[in-house]
Amino acid sequence: MTYAFVPFQEETISGIDLLKRSGISQVTISFGGLGEGVCSLEGEGCSATACRRSVCQGSGVNAPFWQYFRQSAPGEWRPLTLGASATKVRDGDVDAWSWTGREAGLPALSLAEVARLAGAPLNDGVPGGDRPVVQTAYPPGFVRPTEEKGQGTVVYVVAGTLLALIGGGSIYAARRRQLRGEAEG
Repeated sequence: MTYAFVPFQEETISGIDLLKRSGISQVTISFGGLGEGVCSLEGEGCSATACRRSVCQGSGVNAPFWQYFRQSAPGEWRPLTLGASATKVRDGDVDAWSWTGREAGLPALSLAEVARLAGAPLNDGVPGGDRPVVQTAYPPGFVRPTEEKGQGTVVYVVAGTLLALIGGGSIYAARRRQLRGEAEG
């Protein structure tokens, strides 16, 4: 699982902008007026050529593809079917990407948990910082994808690759104003 905390100062940004600002390695392609499609994140997914052809979706019923979700309450994930280009991200949103063709099985995560797991500085439990931070954590016994030889995508489906992104712009901006006020006062 890869966790990212992404501060931004705008009121909203698109899900694709959030992903691009995260610093996570990615391959995306433009589908013109339909926005951008996500092909690969952190080396998982498909090539740009395969993405253009089928948006990474294979022919099998459970063939994996990148699915995009938002958590409305801890553990309550809903798919964002319009895609990342058409989705607005606001302060405190917890978004996730899952490379699977099955039920994503995403965990319940608070904003503070994801920020901590990503390595963001916390001040009295409030995430902060002025730059995106990213951290990948492998479950016990998991073999890193670069170490695997000859194993198919089933390993990735079972592992449930997750990318959780946090929109922390307003928290960051408010904390910065507070610190500026303390320094001046």
